[in-house]
Amino acid sequence: MGGAGNVVRNLEALGAEVSFISVIGEDEEGGHVQSLLKKSSRINAYLMVDPNRTTTTKTRFIALNQQILRTDQEQTQPLNNLLEAKILKIFKEHISSHDLVVLSDYAKGIFSFQGLQSLIQEATHHGKPVLVD
Repeated sequence: MGGAGNVVRNLEALGAEVSFISVIGEDEEGGHVQSLLKKSSRINAYLMVDPNRTTTTKTRFIALNQQILRTDQEQTQPLNNLLEAKILKIFKEHISSHDLVVLSDYAKGIFSFQGLQSLIQEATHHGKPVLVD
């Protein structure tokens, strides 16, 4: 899946139960991400669809079983206030049942400074360690 999706899959591979809160575009690639996440019983995905955003797509060019080039199609604009508020709401609803918080967006615009601070404050309030990329 790339990016934060790889973080989620790595945590799953370690045996963790994972809640994944993110934003996808209203496109075929976003549907593919949803399908991949539904295959796991250990990942609870909360994906919000933003019709103004395209889902990040990575195209890899392979020669002799080796990647020689990768192109990315993506948007990195900040989320609108409504989506940012939805992320915080879902986060607050689920934080108490988790041991750790990983905040990872690979600089794709999911976290504004204020939004990130709100998530960290909520995690701290619940005594949860926070890892940030």
